[in-house]
Amino acid sequence: MNNKKTISIKEVVKLTRLKKYDDALVLVDEFIACFPLDVNGYREKVAVLSLMKKYQQSALFSEKLIVLGTNEPCDFYNLSQTYCVMGDNEAAVKYAKRGIDLCIEHNVFYYFKACQMQKALALVNLGHYQEALTACSYLEAEYDTYFVGKGMVSKEDLEQQCHANLNRQSKRQTSWRFDED
Repeated sequence: MNNKKTISIKEVVKLTRLKKYDDALVLVDEFIACFPLDVNGYREKVAVLSLMKKYQQSALFSEKLIVLGTNEPCDFYNLSQTYCVMGDNEAAVKYAKRGIDLCIEHNVFYYFKACQMQKALALVNLGHYQEALTACSYLEAEYDTYFVGKGMVSKEDLEQQCHANLNRQSKRQTSWRFDED
């Protein structure tokens, strides 16, 4: 039984790499039907749906991963990125924070920086520039990553955007003050 599971998931990955997404979905759905409590099937389905730009469906299956009890920071990072692409930046921040917490809780830091960067991007989108700068402070100077729909984004890019917006906000606030002579 385990052998069938391994072969199915490997075949899904192979089809996905070949960009045969519809075939991969058929196979992963068969896998999920056979193993409804195995997070690997849902994780692969999320990946395929994201590559197909079916973000709402991807988010639904990511949520299923959470219901099944995933403690993998990568699942929360992926869900955060999906919500960010869909424009739900509050949900993106929520899931990035959960990914960060899991990294700290389990002393696994592979996704720590990726989740911090994702959180910073969503915070910028929300106009929470100071909080975004705090998230960026956890990243080394040259840190950059790929964001769906945005391409490569660096820590420096986000920090510059935050500072520019904070300066604009500051100028707006001071321009409305009147001298009290």
